[in-house]
Amino acid sequence: MSEIDVREYSKQLNISQRFGSLLLARGLDDVEEAKKYLHPSIRDMQDPFEIKGMREAVARIKKAIENQEKILVFGDYDCDGISAISILMLYLQGKTPVDYYIPNRNVDGYGLSSTAIDSILTSSKPSLVITVDCGITSVAEAKYLKEHGIDIIVTDHHEPQDVLPDCIIVDPKIEKKGFYDYCGAGVALKLVEGLSSRDEVIQYFDICALATIADLVPLTGENRIIAYYGLRQIKERPRLGIKYLLGEEKISSYVVMFRLAPRINSAGRLDSAMKVVDLFISKDPILLRLLVEELGDVNARRQAICEQVVSEAMEMLKNINFNKTRIIILEKDDWEAGVIGIAASRIMEVFRRPTILLAKKEDGLLRGSSRSIKSVNIFDLLTRLQDLLAAYGGHAQAAGVTIAPENLDEFKQRANDILLAEHDDSEFLVKESYDTDLELDDTLLTFSEELELLEPTGFGNPKPVFRVIADDFKFDRIGFSNHIKYAKGDYEIIGFNCLNKIGSLEGGAELEVTLSNNIYQNREYAQCTIKTVRVTKVNIEDGNAQLLNIHQLGVAQKANIPVISVNAVKEKINANYGNLFVCFSQGDYKNLLMLFPEAKNYNVSIGELMTLNPENSILICPKADMDFSYFERVIIAGNPISTNYFSTIQKTCKEVYALDDYKGQKIVILDSTINAVFFEIKKLLTRGMRLNSLYSIYTNVKRSVNISIFTFQIIYQILTELGIITFNDKGRLEISYDRKDRNSSITYQNTRP
Repeated sequence: MSEIDVREYSKQLNISQRFGSLLLARGLDDVEEAKKYLHPSIRDMQDPFEIKGMREAVARIKKAIENQEKILVFGDYDCDGISAISILMLYLQGKTPVDYYIPNRNVDGYGLSSTAIDSILTSSKPSLVITVDCGITSVAEAKYLKEHGIDIIVTDHHEPQDVLPDCIIVDPKIEKKGFYDYCGAGVALKLVEGLSSRDEVIQYFDICALATIADLVPLTGENRIIAYYGLRQIKERPRLGIKYLLGEEKISSYVVMFRLAPRINSAGRLDSAMKVVDLFISKDPILLRLLVEELGDVNARRQAICEQVVSEAMEMLKNINFNKTRIIILEKDDWEAGVIGIAASRIMEVFRRPTILLAKKEDGLLRGSSRSIKSVNIFDLLTRLQDLLAAYGGHAQAAGVTIAPENLDEFKQRANDILLAEHDDSEFLVKESYDTDLELDDTLLTFSEELELLEPTGFGNPKPVFRVIADDFKFDRIGFSNHIKYAKGDYEIIGFNCLNKIGSLEGGAELEVTLSNNIYQNREYAQCTIKTVRVTKVNIEDGNAQLLNIHQLGVAQKANIPVISVNAVKEKINANYGNLFVCFSQGDYKNLLMLFPEAKNYNVSIGELMTLNPENSILICPKADMDFSYFERVIIAGNPISTNYFSTIQKTCKEVYALDDYKGQKIVILDSTINAVFFEIKKLLTRGMRLNSLYSIYTNVKRSVNISIFTFQIIYQILTELGIITFNDKGRLEISYDRKDRNSSITYQNTRP
């Protein structure tokens, strides 16, 4: 769109041209639609009876209320299912006998099952069952209920399969007319609207907003309206359970996704979610406080279990050929079923491939969860392989799957073959994902305030990401942390845990950042938060490179690396994945590009990799705990401080070569220099000097000892290895006066004359 069009468009919307350009880049080129987007209105919600099956469902429920039939609401054990149950319970309570049932993941499995139905028949004996957030694939189970004289209404939002249950069904995905991307609670909300009125359902927007954000349905159209007004309702008059769950947090889509939803989900992941419905329908403050505390404890346990699953899955992925791997499918018998969906999402995000994690259940079947990248519809893939599956269901980017162990190998092979044939390997690279470039000027604060009009952001309406060209920025370290910051005027750029990625860079980088306005000590400013760092121009001083390489002196084992020619390297590197060049200085990097010009198109990182997805990359000055095992081969292109360091690489990568003859940089540290530093530290502590960081030790020592920061850090490493100096739990330096054999320090041995 031309400049004059942007100006006119922005004028009609009463927004800045910069904000107008962002909206146009997101496809909001119709002014009236843009107005509806920027200013959501309940009036724009669609009639619930546009959803197929709604009239029949409403008529059957009204008949049940009129005849005082017992209704049972059956729902999923996640935030969406719990929320959907709560909405129907709040509406139906007092109108007719009503109860609810949430299956236990470890006993009943997912959705309607014969085990769950038998429990219902024994305890509740309803005449009508209403499913929420499940049921669209429950063909046999619906028949089983009908055989026992129980009517069933299925309300769901998952993708239908070829055969549908023989009952009343309310699922917008069947016809996909009008707006159809509701979550399960959204469908339940529309059902209550059909039973009553729009004015009636507004009171449930808060519950539905939590589910809408948590279930990763697009925050567009009617979902945006529900989330917008639901979050506002929580902010202005929170339901008691939500208020306790929220605590001191300020409500936002981010807080829902990463603070509230995980705690709501935690009970269903590890135990029973039945009690969590009380979070929304109870008004008992004592019960709610106890419930919120319990959910916090369960969520902490869930996080620990999830970390273990992720760690084990990452270990399984070491030394595989990512050039031939389009989908990650892993199985371990004792994985906790309740966390493998989250773990699959984590693995998918790191390696940019659809991921399925499976665990064995008591019946011998493998059940699990899948998560997928945008370009691969995992539900369609499972549908094409349904002859191998016992059950499956879900969405384009997330699905559940059940498979017999004897079918697993064939399933892996066929799934991978399909994706190899139909998807280019470039689709699995980490790509730039910013909306537009961000100009850093004095209007940034105003622009950050305008961005609030995009909220609530989330799936389908992501928080904007901007590219910042950082060619001449000097980032400062925040205290003694690994965080960095650049501040100027009314804005700052902050990078959490970015010290190793950009702290030593004096060249250029492309930063992907999010933008928000922040207030600290009564000062309002725009804050850019770094999401990714892409090095574009390497300019690292030799002194800084040496400091980053000091850890190499702490390696004892010798190494013998075969030398490889440039032509041989070119023959080996014929794909997008698996090859890592390692350099140790600016000079090494320049020499590599002269010998191997193709490498100029690779990702370049300093200290630690931009991503563990093993794309062909260059790593300069690898950090001490760098894991090379996800790469097929490492090619060393330069001279380290200590050639012993090569043994560290060999431990984790099966192919390691040197591009040219290599030799270490002989580093010599005299005993007299070590003694001088030790006695100066001792003297400073005797005087009561508070030494609480490496930098504070150095600045005080160098006043009396003429020493470079490089030599000092080597000596510090020696004294630390010997246990002579340590930092206590209060962050203060302590010294040991026990006599130590200096040869027990590997760094000391590696710096002998």
